[in-house]
Amino acid sequence: MPYSLANPGLTRPLLISRESPPSAPGSTRLYAPTAFPRPSPGRVRPAYVYYRLKYDINNFSPASQDRFFVILLKFKRHAIEDIKKGNIKKAIFDDQCNQEWASLPGSPYDQGGVSLELVNEKFAKYLADEISGTSDLAIGIGGLNDLIK
Repeated sequence: MPYSLANPGLTRPLLISRESPPSAPGSTRLYAPTAFPRPSPGRVRPAYVYYRLKYDINNFSPASQDRFFVILLKFKRHAIEDIKKGNIKKAIFDDQCNQEWASLPGSPYDQGGVSLELVNEKFAKYLADEISGTSDLAIGIGGLNDLIK
């Protein structure tokens, strides 16, 4: 049964990212699981449940995954401004994005993270894709303005 707001007790992983590191032959995507929590009766819901409701994330579509990824960057890791300025190293290490995504350099999860050089290379490529309108993101131009402006 797919996750829905009508069934908030169902825990499913949220899969986010673009492509696999060279160490994953045959893979086309690198997925960083972040599970939705199970709200307990009588307890305060975690902030990210609030954001799911506020920003109308009620399924696991690619567009919802892209939006939730930005929510984690902005509200959990407080890294969105550093990323917008191109301060990728600061976002990874100081804002601790590497604590959220195991593929990033310096991650404590021992899952073969990629180098900072590769992250910067990919960031530059994806930024160029966005600027040229050739991005493969599920959200169109302006679709994240409510989160990144």
